[in-house]
Amino acid sequence: VSAGIAFALNQVFTALFCVFILMLIWCSWRAIKARIPFAAANLSTACTALNAHKSVMCVVILMLILSLVWSFTVALAANGMFDGVGQVSGMVVFLVLVAYYWGGMICANVSHVTIAGTVGSWWFSPPEDASASYAVTSSFRRAMTSSFGSIAFGSLLVAILEAMKQMCREAQRQNNSMIACCATCIIGCIEGLVRYINRYAFVYVGLYGHDFCAAGSHVFGLFNHRGWIDTILNDDLIGNALNYGALMA
Repeated sequence: VSAGIAFALNQVFTALFCVFILMLIWCSWRAIKARIPFAAANLSTACTALNAHKSVMCVVILMLILSLVWSFTVALAANGMFDGVGQVSGMVVFLVLVAYYWGGMICANVSHVTIAGTVGSWWFSPPEDASASYAVTSSFRRAMTSSFGSIAFGSLLVAILEAMKQMCREAQRQNNSMIACCATCIIGCIEGLVRYINRYAFVYVGLYGHDFCAAGSHVFGLFNHRGWIDTILNDDLIGNALNYGALMA
């Protein structure tokens, strides 16, 4: 439609650009069309599992509240540390940023591990099993005890990278440095990769109780066996479906 209107208005460049975008969308749809049923089955299974254990939302809300409390606490601590101080050490700022992001990441990943454990219990336990009714409680208990070290370690890696990225951004803003700009881009790419791997690693932590390093090793084994492209495309399809669903809701 846009291309037709542009042609009618003699805006050839705009019309050709619209046609090019349309061709890209068509090629993308052709590439992912065969993966849509599998992604739909995964999403349907996950929704069924979570619908069977609605109490997992209590854990998510609790972790969200704790994350807000942690952010407020770090902000108050930083205000007390920096108030009236003329020159603040960059290392101090870096450590405060690490602490800020670390607490928030831990809260988010506790929810992630709890949900993974709950879905795993729903999948492997028959409905008549009495322990199935305590899936959320047992998963949350494991996340806060035996798996908490793995959660903290994985969260610390992302927190350090996020703090480094913010420091580079601030250096770029103050000095307009090309080096800081490149460093921000590189660290951002590494952080995105670590975040993506962490999502799968914490699923292994929640399902099998692996430590973080063993879980990461299993993730790389999974990707090498199934293929990185297929895994990422299927995950991206599910993520887009969830985003569109949240937008329409």
